[in-house]
Amino acid sequence: MELTVDTLGRMHTHALAAALPHLDTDHLEEWGHTLARRLSEGGRLLVAGNGGSAAEAQHLTSELVGRFNTERAPLSAIALHADSSSVTAIANDYGIEAVFARQVQAHGRAGDILLLMSTSGCSPNVLAAAKAGRELGLETWALTGPSPNPLSEACDQTVRVVADRVATVQECHLVAIHVLCAAIDAHLATQAPKSASPAPPSTAEAVPSPGAANGSSDTGTDEDSVRRLVVVGDVLLDRDIAGVVERLSPEAPVPVVSDAVTTERPGGAGLAALLASREQGWQVTLVCGIGQRAAGARVRDLLQEAGVEVWNLATAGDTPIKTRITTDGRTLLRFDGTHDPLCLGPLPKAARARFDAASAVVVCDYGRGVAAHAEVREALEVAARRCPVVWDPHPKGPGPVAGVALAVPNAEEALAMTGIGGRRDLGGDVQRGAALLEQWPVRQVAVTRGRKGAVLVASTDGHPLVIPGRPVSGDTCGAGDRLAITAAMKIGSGRLPSHAVTAAVEAATTYVEAGGPASVMRQKL
Repeated sequence: MELTVDTLGRMHTHALAAALPHLDTDHLEEWGHTLARRLSEGGRLLVAGNGGSAAEAQHLTSELVGRFNTERAPLSAIALHADSSSVTAIANDYGIEAVFARQVQAHGRAGDILLLMSTSGCSPNVLAAAKAGRELGLETWALTGPSPNPLSEACDQTVRVVADRVATVQECHLVAIHVLCAAIDAHLATQAPKSASPAPPSTAEAVPSPGAANGSSDTGTDEDSVRRLVVVGDVLLDRDIAGVVERLSPEAPVPVVSDAVTTERPGGAGLAALLASREQGWQVTLVCGIGQRAAGARVRDLLQEAGVEVWNLATAGDTPIKTRITTDGRTLLRFDGTHDPLCLGPLPKAARARFDAASAVVVCDYGRGVAAHAEVREALEVAARRCPVVWDPHPKGPGPVAGVALAVPNAEEALAMTGIGGRRDLGGDVQRGAALLEQWPVRQVAVTRGRKGAVLVASTDGHPLVIPGRPVSGDTCGAGDRLAITAAMKIGSGRLPSHAVTAAVEAATTYVEAGGPASVMRQKL
């Protein structure tokens, strides 16, 4: 048969028509729904390919950053070939096989998605990118020609095009991209926020009964409409004596404080629970130890007023009191009362059930025994298998249980717990964060750095994520609790750890800027 232009055209369209019915559009729609959810929560899509696949990769990212069919928020998507300066620099310094992998290491974060496009499935630079992505915890997808092929085997999921001609495979890939974009738009349209505000927790649940506060609960509130956060840790009574300083004492070079006003609030894990109780759409349960005397009674009353459900494991002992004397928002003197650790009883079955119902758990360890309680640790380890657990450690406390999603030591705690001295800078914090990641059975470690922000270490081999802070002045008491609570709630709501920590740094900064714990107590209970 003579191959005329018309004949070639018919062969081309017939090949495309034969291949398209076999395109796995159900799988592509599943990818679209996953991308819609992941990207709208702050995740990122990285796409790579060579030649025609590179052009289609850039076509996809332009549809996501711009729009496909409907108006929506822009979504984060990067075509890794498009930065010509980076591509040529990496190729020159490391070789062509590294041009995508090195960019995956730079831009990729655990939970992001890496889509690799190749008609053959054999391109070395694409295979290297797949390997880098999986090592960093990205979800890897492949869009290829006929299988089996090395790229399909290297990725978590694959959509294959069954066709003999490269051109047909590329044309089907373009259709696949459009199916993907349409699925993203459709899913986001169904998830558009409603105008009505969520109903607040019912009074029966928000203000626990005396029985609940003492370790038993008979509430029958429907909890399906809100999420539950379980806070675990040691509780103190924080007492601030704030006054005016206008002169020094004639007896010694110390300030004289007058017109003093005393305020009290829950401290330690109690402050964390109090902060969490201010967040709409969350019910807060506190598993802790509270002493039986006046200080403990005061803490229980404050927590009950805030609507925090308390499971008190203490059977004997006193609640520690931390007293600060302040003026103009600055601490002049801090006095910590000395108390032996509380005696703790068993974890009730009803309290254990709160772990089973939690959307997130946060451990605020102050080194006084609750985080070391055997039954509590068992409940935490079980919870970590089904929901995110964020652990704020203490040098005098135990390490996190297995499966913890995120540990958030501050820089001084990381120094104490690793014993790695030397530099007290970003490089040193990264080194100590990596050491804790190896030492603890946790997925990620965020070393918090005060007004300098935080650094998130997700892999001992990959690049850390540096999260800058805003330099502000204010009372930093409770800033670590604010950060841990925010991170737990964000991850429990489906956000990636990288975005959760970023939001947590900003929340802690805003908290300090607003006046720290005083701003919380000014809010109406």
